[in-house]
Amino acid sequence: MKIAGYRIFKALTFAFLFILGCQATPLERTSEQYVQDLHRKAFVADLHNDLMEKILEDGVDIGIRNAETHLDIPKMEEGGIDFLLCAAWSSPNIEHYDQSKHVLDMIDAFYSAVEKNSGKMGLALNAQDVRRLQAEGKIAVMMSIEGGHAIESDMALLRTFYRVGVRAMTLTWMNNNEWADASSPDPSRYGADYYR
Repeated sequence: MKIAGYRIFKALTFAFLFILGCQATPLERTSEQYVQDLHRKAFVADLHNDLMEKILEDGVDIGIRNAETHLDIPKMEEGGIDFLLCAAWSSPNIEHYDQSKHVLDMIDAFYSAVEKNSGKMGLALNAQDVRRLQAEGKIAVMMSIEGGHAIESDMALLRTFYRVGVRAMTLTWMNNNEWADASSPDPSRYGADYYR
């Protein structure tokens, strides 16, 4: 019975795709101009970039075109970027109590860069800010933390990062921490039970 059901499913899927293919957009509508128009109408989001690190570590000026980074404001404008989720990252090899300090330094440098380029971009703390900045013709940027080890297992640090504008955090990077496992083959001692 399972085999017959599978064959029927395959036949219906093929028929659906065939019908869909017959109604595809004519080739002339997929011109470069059509694609560009579609792209300009879309909300384009970059949900992971390392600009914060480049600004702090390399002193990159994101307001001008540069070869030091894959992303700067001129490139964002050309690419039609509406929203950036910028990651603050701290190496897990940094001394435990210096990880949060490194992330705070990155956030501080990033605030300065956003303020310097306030005519082109603005910090978004919520969806309303994103919509407002888009309506103003500005790029909306939101801060995140890549790797929960940066909060050093301290909920007060998590709250502090929120207060300074961070709105997302990955639980792990490529390393385990005290309360979440990453891609490491060694499970942590606590996992989800850490904060119960």
